[in-house]
Amino acid sequence: DQITNSTADKKNYVVNTIAIFDQACLAQLSTGFSGRRIAERYAALTDATGGIKASLCGDFSEILSGITDSILIQTTKFFLTREPIPSSIQVIVDEVVIPTSAWDYNASENSISFHADSIPGKDAAIRVKYQPKSLK
Repeated sequence: DQITNSTADKKNYVVNTIAIFDQACLAQLSTGFSGRRIAERYAALTDATGGIKASLCGDFSEILSGITDSILIQTTKFFLTREPIPSSIQVIVDEVVIPTSAWDYNASENSISFHADSIPGKDAAIRVKYQPKSLK
């Protein structure tokens, strides 16, 4: 948290883990090498940061796609300076109002996140307009 200037309410990082999470996967992968273990501490860290836990016994195509989407969403999160009236939020990309189905408002973080298939391009001009809940 200190390295990334994160707070309890605002994490500026996420930990994703590909590991062994259950006995069945451990048994499947433990042929010939007995040093493998269930990743309990990695699981706890991943859960604490809102990351993705994926099994070493899973489909790597799906796993990597999910982690990629998670990273994109995390790096395109926009924190608002004031608490909005949620129904008043408008997200505008390159002067085009984006439908609410393409993004989410996270009240606990006071942030806007784009869905993975709606993330604007690198040089896009992004604005978030809203009515604040209070005038303080």
